[in-house]
Amino acid sequence: MCQVSLSLLRTHLSGDRKLKRHNGLKRKGFRRIKRLLDRQVVKEFILDKFEEADLRIPKSIDKKELVEAFCQYTEDDYYEWLKDNFKSFFNHYNPDWDWIKNYINKHKDQIL
Repeated sequence: MCQVSLSLLRTHLSGDRKLKRHNGLKRKGFRRIKRLLDRQVVKEFILDKFEEADLRIPKSIDKKELVEAFCQYTEDDYYEWLKDNFKSFFNHYNPDWDWIKNYINKHKDQIL
C-alpha cells in the first residue's frame, strides 16, 4: 500500500520541472511526507469519529490498512496544499523579496 502512494508522489514530483533537478531533496521529502501523521493518533481519531457517528468498519477491512490509507490520502492532499502555497508565497518561482521581508517583519512575533 505504501509503495502505491510513494510511486504516485514520485509521479507528481517528476512532473514539476523545478523539483526534477533536485533528486536528493525529493527523496528526503518523500520520507517526511510519507510519515507526516502519527498513525496511532489517527487510529484513535478515526475510531472516535466512527463511534460518534455510530459507524462500523466492515470486517473485510483491516483497521491498520484503513488507518494507513486515510493517512496516505491526507498526506497526499497536504503535499498538494504545500506545493500550491509554495508557488503562491514565492510568486511562481519569481519571489517578491520586499513582500516576503514585509511579511516576515509583520509576523515576527509569531515566527520562531
